[in-house]
Amino acid sequence: MLETEDGLQLVKDEDEEEEEEESDGGLDGIPEHEETKLENIEQGNPKKQKHASGAIVRVKMLNFVTYTNVEFRPGPSLNMVIGPNGTGKSTLVCAICLGLGWSPIHLGRAKDIGAYVKHGCKEASIEIEVQGKPTDKVNPVIKRTITENNKSFFFINGKTATHKSVQQLMKSFSIQIDNLCQFLPQDRVAEFAALDPVNLLRETQRAAAKPEVLEWHEALQKIGKEQKTLKAQREADMSTLANLESRQRALEPDVARLRERRDVLREIEMHKRAKPFARYRVSRTVAHTAKARHKELEREFENLRRAQEPTLKKVNQKKAYRDKVSAVYKEKKRQEELKEKQLMEYKRRYLDETEAKIKDKRAELSTATKKERERKNEEIKIRNQITKMKEIYQNQPEEVDVQGYNQRMRDKSQEMAALKEKTENIRVEVDPKVVEGRAKKAEIQNINRELEKLQSASGQRENLLSSLSKDTYRAYTWIRENADKFEKPVFGPPLLECRVKDQRYVEVIEGIVRSNALAITCQSQKDYQLLMNEFFGSKRAGTKGMGLAEVTIMNYSGTALPTLEHQRSPMSTQELRHKHRMDGWALDFLEGPEPVLNMLCHESRIHSTPVTLRTLSPQENNGFEKIFQSWVTGRDHYTVRWRKEYGDDAKSVNTRSIPRAAIFNTQQVDQAATQRLEDRIQALNFECSEIEKYVNEVKARYDAIQKQINGLNREKIEINKEKEKKLEAQRHWVELGTRIEQEEGKLAQKMNGNYKQEAEIFGKQLSALCLDRAKGALEFATMVNSYINSQTELLKLQLWDIEANSDVTHLESRNAEVNDLLKSKEMEVAQAKVEMNRAKREALDDGEIIKQLLEEDDLTPEDREYLRVLNERALSLEELDTEIDVIQGRLSLLHEGNPNAIRDYERRAKEIEALQKTIQEKQVKMDQLETAIKEVKAKWEPALDKVVVKISTAFSESFEKIGCAGEVKVNKTEDFDKWEIQILVKFRESEKLQILTNQRQSGGERAVSTVFYLMALQSMAQAPFRVVDEINQGMDPRNERLVHHRMVNIACQEHTSQYFLITPKLLANLTYHPRMKVHTINSGDYVEEDYKIDVMKCIAKMKALGTARA
Repeated sequence: MLETEDGLQLVKDEDEEEEEEESDGGLDGIPEHEETKLENIEQGNPKKQKHASGAIVRVKMLNFVTYTNVEFRPGPSLNMVIGPNGTGKSTLVCAICLGLGWSPIHLGRAKDIGAYVKHGCKEASIEIEVQGKPTDKVNPVIKRTITENNKSFFFINGKTATHKSVQQLMKSFSIQIDNLCQFLPQDRVAEFAALDPVNLLRETQRAAAKPEVLEWHEALQKIGKEQKTLKAQREADMSTLANLESRQRALEPDVARLRERRDVLREIEMHKRAKPFARYRVSRTVAHTAKARHKELEREFENLRRAQEPTLKKVNQKKAYRDKVSAVYKEKKRQEELKEKQLMEYKRRYLDETEAKIKDKRAELSTATKKERERKNEEIKIRNQITKMKEIYQNQPEEVDVQGYNQRMRDKSQEMAALKEKTENIRVEVDPKVVEGRAKKAEIQNINRELEKLQSASGQRENLLSSLSKDTYRAYTWIRENADKFEKPVFGPPLLECRVKDQRYVEVIEGIVRSNALAITCQSQKDYQLLMNEFFGSKRAGTKGMGLAEVTIMNYSGTALPTLEHQRSPMSTQELRHKHRMDGWALDFLEGPEPVLNMLCHESRIHSTPVTLRTLSPQENNGFEKIFQSWVTGRDHYTVRWRKEYGDDAKSVNTRSIPRAAIFNTQQVDQAATQRLEDRIQALNFECSEIEKYVNEVKARYDAIQKQINGLNREKIEINKEKEKKLEAQRHWVELGTRIEQEEGKLAQKMNGNYKQEAEIFGKQLSALCLDRAKGALEFATMVNSYINSQTELLKLQLWDIEANSDVTHLESRNAEVNDLLKSKEMEVAQAKVEMNRAKREALDDGEIIKQLLEEDDLTPEDREYLRVLNERALSLEELDTEIDVIQGRLSLLHEGNPNAIRDYERRAKEIEALQKTIQEKQVKMDQLETAIKEVKAKWEPALDKVVVKISTAFSESFEKIGCAGEVKVNKTEDFDKWEIQILVKFRESEKLQILTNQRQSGGERAVSTVFYLMALQSMAQAPFRVVDEINQGMDPRNERLVHHRMVNIACQEHTSQYFLITPKLLANLTYHPRMKVHTINSGDYVEEDYKIDVMKCIAKMKALGTARA
């Protein structure tokens, strides 16, 4: 027997008990499948069993939740943990979850791990020993220390460890705390019952199948999603491709015509580019011909020269003499030419330069004479101009009546001023209204901002509702959108409709109404039936409904307490505060629509549940058990439960800690304030529309007056233009008189100018220059005479040269024909060479043009091939021009059309090609995925079917034991994400097998089905232990007894995993099995420190009493 610091007495492990008290003995051996009653159990230990690898051997807790110091030693098979509510049974479940490294979210209780530290302590610790593997020398011991500020520290076998290493260790033992099929705490029983079939299949595979089965399923889901994505993408690509191909076909006629036109234009271009080739062929032929002719003439000339060489020898000798004479003559001629040059230089310097000066002076004299003539002509022109201006000046314009014009303009200005005064009066009249309208619009904006602030709180609540229950959120949205279909208003969940008056009581109120915070409230049976049909469907009406599973609908219109007025508290709030020192009823701190508050009175008893923020003494709490069914003190919620199956006076008090607020900590929208603001906005909008109507009427008057002002302003401008025009004419007449005076002054200046004297000076200078020229001419004559004498000697030499040339000529005349022939042939050779060089240059130039043409970047391979073929035809320029004319004729028959059509067509063709390639690649990928699906499915589906068949067999067998029927099967679809477990049950002979849902079966029936499903997994479980906490709540005694009997038989079979069953109630005469181990928790504030219980002795005494009675 163990005793904790809290006063907890706990039965030890059988081995320890044997060592402690040998007199207790052991239990008689009983066959595995034999049912055993409590009175048939004899003292003694059953055959010693060993824990399976990963099973829990020991759990120790320090300062954890309700325990100060306690140690559990569970057995290797079924462990039944019993005891009154609030003693700490579920605390063991919490310790297993947290101690093995999992998060509080898997418990469904407080989310902060620091909340599990015992009140008043700074830290808590959990130490769990699990059975090691056969290869392990010692069992692994995992320890977790938790601080009140939400920090954790892990240890494995006394050494510091990381959270990840603890998770890896748990994974090696196949421990799955996050799997509801293995670990089902009290606060998540409802969650498991509501687990959708798809997730139930996943959890079942995790719990009962080999790891690769779930891996195959996940692989199929992943491949299936990828296949659907590829299929959707391929279909979209196919649609796009069809659209592109359709547009491409529509464009093909235009493109064909444009391509034909482009090809024709390209033919013309290629023919034009072929002309240099034709020219090159001609020039190359000419060059080759000229080169051959030049060589032939050179050969003929050389043969002729060699034949005439003897005849020409004498001529050559005479030519040598002639050349000597000619050289002397040329030298003498050179000297004479030098003298002639000196003579001409003298003439230039002393005669020609003087002559130039004479010429310049004569020009100056001519210029002076010309200026005199121009002066006289200008004088005549000015006289004529003055005469014309004086004739115009005689016609003086009439006087301008400036005052009259100004008076007319002032009259117009006065009229405009009067009208502007009217507009100003209108502005003064309308401005206050405009200011008033702006103020009202500003007020509307301010009210809208207040509404946004209110609505933001509502939005937070709605987002919270969506995260807590998507089905309830969908239902609430449907109710808002279809409000006109109801007889009476239907209200959303208290989460949205209600508000806690005092924020200090948020956690208290939420702890009381939390289980009903998502319920929808209606006020008539007709509305209730309408919602049931719409949300869940109706066989009678033949409707499927919205398929909502997590929606709760409340209707109390037909009850004895249909409204909040009918609800009565046990006493007044004043009496409650004065007599029992409580702060008030829960209803006093909650506000909202009366039908919703009435629903909470029915479901959560907020009108009869007293609350206080202070902590009560044990004596006060003990006194409240006789007065109230439930009450809240500090952070503890007490509930009294009557257990009629144990006697009329049997009762238990359940105590649970109130978690942190998560729902009502966001304030709700004040609907009355919202309505007031909306009414005010409506009134302000009406006032603004009236002001706007008035302003528009006044604006029409203002615009009419402004139109008159603009007309008067135009008339004023026209009067001013007429006045300025007449004043301008008068100013022009005055300026004309001034110009006459100016022109007369210019005339006087012209008359005073005289160029005669300047001409006389130029005449004298000219005479002096003529005299200098005469002197130079005499000197030049002397030099000329000397030059003539030298020319006589030169003439003699010239005669000798002529004589020598005559002799040569005489000799050459004898051979005239030979010389003519040689000269003729030489000229032919020279001419042929010139022609050859010219032809060669032309051929080279044409070749360079062709080279440049072939090096151009715009020539495609097709263009080069076309030019090659065209060149092979060796067409002449005339033939090319003829073909170009023919092609031009074809071009004239083709319309130009849209020039961008080909570009669009070719661009789209590339897109089509790329898209076709993409579609083909996706098809290949889809085929690969299909093959992969078939391969994985071929392994997964048989394995899954095998597991489900075993589960269904065990499940059906359990139902047969209680006279009912059950079946488990897999609902298979093409989408692997939608494969699901279907649980079918039949609790009555007249019924057929029906799918287990929250709507069809009662709470007790669902509980029985859940237990049997979990038991069906027991023999196949991959996990080393399983935990179920208060699964029997809500069962009637018959079902509870049958379920307990079945659970014991299954859980106590050999080679099954360790099992923990937590329950606060226990019927009499239940089935017992030797492999079971019962842990009785007797802990609380009122257990005396020296009070100990020996369970085995109690069993022996009960057995003796039973024998005596018999």
